Amino acid sequence: MKIKAKDLKVGMTVKYGNVWVLIQSIIQTTFKNGKEKTEVVGKMLEGVIRRSNGFNQKIEAEDNFSLDFKSTTTVTIK
Repeated sequence: MKIKAKDLKVGMTVKYGNVWVLIQSIIQTTFKNGKEKTEVVGKMLEGVIRRSNGFNQKIEAEDNFSLDFKSTTTVTIK
């Protein structure tokens, strides 16, 4: 399912690149140019990235993983 970044809530799991992040806190701020941003801090979940050439990369869980989205960005959630 996809929603706007400004509609994210604590407890949701959001996809960032090839990893999933469990949201622990959200801060609504602005960039230097005045546009709104959604700063998310959470726990990156373990997983495996599978490439088309057969290469697999294991990703370890990481606490306090921080990421930023522009507030109007559409993000994928579980």
